[in-house]
Amino acid sequence: MTREETDKYALLTTIRQSSRTLWEHRLGKTQYSLTRYERLFRLTIPLDENHLLLLSFDIETRNVDSIIMRKVMPMIRKT
Repeated sequence: MTREETDKYALLTTIRQSSRTLWEHRLGKTQYSLTRYERLFRLTIPLDENHLLLLSFDIETRNVDSIIMRKVMPMIRKT
């Protein structure tokens, strides 16, 4: 993706994440959101009310949820 496409993707991701907060009172806070595309996985993790962490994984990556919960999330909680 070009820089402009990446910026647009990040903006739309922010909008999608803000719409998820409408349901937090019923469902709890979003831990992360994962989208599987044909060519890669895209992960969005809310760090706080104003910051999101966007990560990509190769489509061949196995056990993405396990990697997220056992490696990524503990590193985020340390900060």
